[in-house]
Amino acid sequence: MLQAHGLGICTLTKGGTRSLRDIDLFRTNRDSFASTLTSLDSTFSRKWEPHAALPADRLAALMKFHSASIFTWVSLEPVVVTTSIVAPQTLDSLFFSAVVTEIGCA
Repeated sequence: MLQAHGLGICTLTKGGTRSLRDIDLFRTNRDSFASTLTSLDSTFSRKWEPHAALPADRLAALMKFHSASIFTWVSLEPVVVTTSIVAPQTLDSLFFSAVVTEIGCA
């Protein structure tokens, strides 16, 4: 319905590669796909977001969408101070929301 009225689609998810089932619905130069990341560390991610896809799975989805010429971006929410770094060749844009530390999250 949105596409029928000329509107773009922007999906922000923690679902990882489960999102690939809908990749054919995205239009190049019109729609975008994004994932929320808190860390690239799987152990930390399991503690912080126990029901979400692991970071590697989310990055795999971003790479597939990017390879399909869909605009991709990452929302680092919240920014948790770790040693993880996002691979810049996977993103077209990067958005920062809030910054927190790992204190109290262990």
